[in-house]
Amino acid sequence: MKPYRKYDWPALFLAFEQSDLNQTQFCLEQSLNPKYFSQKRKAALREPNTSFTKVMVQPQSDLPTTLDPPGQAWRIQVGRCHIHSPDNASLTSIAALVEQLA
Repeated sequence: MKPYRKYDWPALFLAFEQSDLNQTQFCLEQSLNPKYFSQKRKAALREPNTSFTKVMVQPQSDLPTTLDPPGQAWRIQVGRCHIHSPDNASLTSIAALVEQLA
């Protein structure tokens, strides 16, 4: 029985698409089962492609008010990235920011 291997499927799919090989040739070079690769790739293609991160909103009372400058309506933090928005930010400006970050 072969040992269990964990694959980085998105990276493998990208490498396959960038290669000039057909699926069988690519799988042979990567020591992958072509049928299993095909099954995983079809499942990935059916999933919606999104770059968004799920954001959990904290109730206003849980936000540390001593760290927030006056007029801050909300903030988003993902890793080392912090986005602070004034309470008067328009929906258009927020949408433009998200579009530029995507």
